[in-house]
Amino acid sequence: MELVNAVFVTGNGSDANSENGANFGYVCIVSKRGRKMKKFEVNRLYEMAIKKWGADSQIAKAVEECAELIVTLAKNNSIDDILEEMADVEIMLEQLKLIFNYDFQLNFPYISKFHAFKNQKLKRLKERLEE
Repeated sequence: MELVNAVFVTGNGSDANSENGANFGYVCIVSKRGRKMKKFEVNRLYEMAIKKWGADSQIAKAVEECAELIVTLAKNNSIDDILEEMADVEIMLEQLKLIFNYDFQLNFPYISKFHAFKNQKLKRLKERLEE
């Protein structure tokens, strides 16, 4: 498998540079050869990490990354520090989905329970905003 880089691009596919500092776009994972990686290829990286280090180790790593994000937010670190920790947490969340046999694109047993929790929390957020 090729090594990868992450590249931030704006919605129109150009490099992310804006005059006011607000960059709205998406991150695409790019191979060293410049080819955009598909979701299944990124998932394969996650699967390889789980296989190499084990599920228990990756769960512990997810806890560690969440704690680092909490500390970074609490200390009001730079936006770069916060974004880096957010990226770490997102990578670990994707691995947790695989560890717990959950794929948002497929109908695994936990999908309805997950969405029920998520919908309940979104409903509560909406109610609080409307108060």
